[in-house]
Amino acid sequence: MSDRDIDAEFDAIIAHWDDDAPAPPRPRTVQDITAAYAALSPPGTDSPEPVVEDHPAEPEPGTPASEAPVPEAPVPEAAAPEATPQREASEPVSAAEPEVWREGPSIDAEDEEHFEPGPVQLPPGEDLGYWGAILGLVGGPLLMVWVALTGPFYRGWWILGSIVLFLGGFALLVMRQPHDRDPYDDDGARV
Repeated sequence: MSDRDIDAEFDAIIAHWDDDAPAPPRPRTVQDITAAYAALSPPGTDSPEPVVEDHPAEPEPGTPASEAPVPEAPVPEAAAPEATPQREASEPVSAAEPEVWREGPSIDAEDEEHFEPGPVQLPPGEDLGYWGAILGLVGGPLLMVWVALTGPFYRGWWILGSIVLFLGGFALLVMRQPHDRDPYDDDGARV
């Protein structure tokens, strides 16, 4: 498509931007449905004949144009399908039998598969790096609160000690992280 064609399409869209949407198709009437049913039913069965009015009713003088009945076009008679030996021999299917639908997995089946998480791995008691990080990250701020509430001697040294304790705990926590996220993870496809 050339640029001129694209510009022309865009101009056409903009020109009709505020236009109303096309009217939806008129709803099907009982006569339309009855005629379609009669066309599909095998010959020889009793089916009601569609009622088609030759002269539509004239609107009353007091009704607005929007409420006036719409004249219906006559329904064309569809040719009945030719009877084949298979069609005559088959039993008619009752309308009361529901169709068989494909079913997804049952909700009950999902309930039977109960998820049980594995045992929780607690940190080992002899891991000094872990306990040092916990002591620093919790003890540093607690020491700072104690200094603020009590005001001990050498207040500046206590504040400096709480900051060093917190930073040391943070450093231990960062150093304990593994270098790789997953040691068994490869880099993906290789070409």
